[in-house]
Amino acid sequence: AVFRAGQLGLRLVVPLTNEWNYQAGGMQDFLGWRGKSDLDGVEGNCTCNIDQHKQDQFFTDPEVVSDFKEYVSVILNHVNPYTGIAYKDDPTIMAWESGNELYFPTFDWTVSLARYIKEELGAQQLFMDGRMVSETGFYSELAEPDMLAEYQDVVDILSDHFYPMDVDKLLQMSAKAKEYNIPFIIGEFGWLDADADVLMF
Repeated sequence: AVFRAGQLGLRLVVPLTNEWNYQAGGMQDFLGWRGKSDLDGVEGNCTCNIDQHKQDQFFTDPEVVSDFKEYVSVILNHVNPYTGIAYKDDPTIMAWESGNELYFPTFDWTVSLARYIKEELGAQQLFMDGRMVSETGFYSELAEPDMLAEYQDVVDILSDHFYPMDVDKLLQMSAKAKEYNIPFIIGEFGWLDADADVLMF
């Protein structure tokens, strides 16, 4: 897929994990491998039916964090047999996203992951923070100038998804991203009302 995208002149944003436990896997896989999953008895075995704070150990447990970094290393160092290029060096991949729709990643986890990808693994791409700021807000640490500077040093893009679209919230989040001087991308959005006048947006 990466090879074909390159042939077509496309640029990819690749999420490294997922808040939700869909078929492709996500945070619950890493938690489960360490016996830390809270999905037993949950309706539909779905993270959509739990308090998202029950997944916070993904960002704080040393073993889980180490497992995830090892996984990230394997992906980024993989050499594509069709191109002979490691993913971390492939210009077809524009950015690595920390994860899809992450609710409560910690500031330290995000900065550490970005540094790991850029400095230790030597990736040549951008780093996108997958925190879903429209749901859980920006990191409180960004109010501190030194911590904001640390964040700006390694995070290149902020991202968010809107279901449904909330223009007022979008404008609020955009203004904050502008204040932080970091590009803000809306990767997904939708309207739940079939009668919504999408042209007004």
